[in-house]
Amino acid sequence: ETLLAGDPFAVSDIATDPRVEATREMYRSLDMQSMLLVPVQVGKRLYGALGFDYCHQKHIWQPDEIRLLEGVAHQLELALENVRLFKEAQLRAEELTAALARLEELDRLRDQFIQNVSHELRSPLALIRGYAEVLGTGELGELQPEQQKSVAIIARRARMLGDLVDNIMFILEAEASPPRPEPVLLDELTRAAVEDFQVVVRQAELTLRTEIAPHLPPVSGSPDYLRRVLDNLLSNAVKFTPAGGTITVRVRQEREQVALEVSDTGIGIPADRLGRIFERFYQVDGSARRRYGGVGLGLALVKELVEAYDGRVTVESQVGQGTTFTVLLPIAADTGVRGE
Repeated sequence: ETLLAGDPFAVSDIATDPRVEATREMYRSLDMQSMLLVPVQVGKRLYGALGFDYCHQKHIWQPDEIRLLEGVAHQLELALENVRLFKEAQLRAEELTAALARLEELDRLRDQFIQNVSHELRSPLALIRGYAEVLGTGELGELQPEQQKSVAIIARRARMLGDLVDNIMFILEAEASPPRPEPVLLDELTRAAVEDFQVVVRQAELTLRTEIAPHLPPVSGSPDYLRRVLDNLLSNAVKFTPAGGTITVRVRQEREQVALEVSDTGIGIPADRLGRIFERFYQVDGSARRRYGGVGLGLALVKELVEAYDGRVTVESQVGQGTTFTVLLPIAADTGVRGE
């Protein structure tokens, strides 16, 4: 009981001390006259006892002797506690490793599922969009105004869903292993993207302007990734700029980088929301999804694709006046300045 209570057990005369009556004969057989025991205890668990004993003569235990033995016992307790903590940490590490392996497998299965679904959606979406656009031209027969409007909605929605599928595929690819960087002529890529958006811009009753500096050096990146960046920034500008507004695309060199700037005269973004617009699935306004469509992946993808090649993207905006996105990309190494 003394040891369980955490106290030392000091016996100066085994022959007469009533506390050792039950084990006295055992001690006598060992010729023990005096003994000192201190508990080796961690928390409330008693691991054992550490002791001194005197044979052939009796001994009165002194406080410094008790303190010495307690000090040694304390070191044993620390060692035992460290062993316990190590085993516990080892067990937790094994559990975390197993949990991480399960999560990685779930991520792999998720990505595989999304890839399979996306691939299966691409072909029918392209067919739906293609037929809708052909119907809209009147080549298969003249349409009534209401029919024309419905076909335009089908084509627009198919295009939006196709863009979403493409964004998902780009995100999965960027997470896994982005393509090796190569020299990309951002000015030419920008002109091609702007040309492809002319029809969409006219339908939205917007003006699209370009200011592209001459003799720009190539940037380091992937042409497919950077085209997706351009498409998403232009789509975002078209989506949030009311009819009659203007979208301006600028490309210029800034020291060792090339800057791509997409500005609009749209609805703008509140200052307290700017910090989150590059988060996946974030919508500035919950009603924006209903009013403008989309799921909040476009700008997140822009940031991830740009940063995959050591670039960065910034945003400036004022509510009611418009928004400017600026992408900065490093100049490709050892290419020189083109066309001078």
